[in-house]
Amino acid sequence: MTLRGEVLDLKAIMNAMNGRSKQEVNQTASEKKQRDKKAELEKMTLGKKTLKSFFKSKSTISKDIDAYSADIS
Repeated sequence: MTLRGEVLDLKAIMNAMNGRSKQEVNQTASEKKQRDKKAELEKMTLGKKTLKSFFKSKSTISKDIDAYSADIS
């Protein structure tokens, strides 16, 4: 194998590692968003007021409950 081929192999490995790192960051963010939605949904179904739902009407809250349930599924 030539030196140029080895350099290209190393670049490919580095690109793969960077791609995997970015994918892990995206997955962690997605899981956090889902946990936050589950927590908010649980609070809304129990009738607790949160900062997000304090100024919302009951019909809007019920729509949000349906939307959060669909997003989680």
